[in-house]
Amino acid sequence: MQDLNTNEEGDLSEVTKRVQGIGCSRKRKEDPKFVQGRGQYVDDVKLRGMVFVDMVCSPYAHARIISINKEKALVLPACSSKST
Repeated sequence: MQDLNTNEEGDLSEVTKRVQGIGCSRKRKEDPKFVQGRGQYVDDVKLRGMVFVDMVCSPYAHARIISINKEKALVLPACSSKST
């Protein structure tokens, strides 16, 4: 059985060469900056007034939370607020 992308000799068909679809390499324009260390990732973005979030989950599955003591967290200079 012959592959639809090749001819009888096993070469790529003219349609496959022209379309450059699945399995064909593509030159991506964003690669060089990331390979050379010049790319910018989401974690690199720093905006004025930006804050970070830290989520804390209960170590007990299906536990009923009676209360949360937030005083220790709020005295930290980097802590702007706390919500439950």
